[in-house]
Amino acid sequence: MTPFQVLELEGDADERDIKRAYARLLRQHRPNEDPAGFQRIHEAYQTCLEIVRWNAEHGHADADGE
Repeated sequence: MTPFQVLELEGDADERDIKRAYARLLRQHRPNEDPAGFQRIHEAYQTCLEIVRWNAEHGHADADGE
């Protein structure tokens, strides 16, 4: 499962989409109630942001590099 799938996003999601998806999923996976779920979505969030920022910096259109 890709980080985008964890956040229930398409590969062409932008930074705003990623932040919204993360905020939505935080309501379901609170760190004190579901530490494993929180860790999974937090890592996916960070990875998605890194991918989107890298692609923007290097001129790629989406997370697949197309």
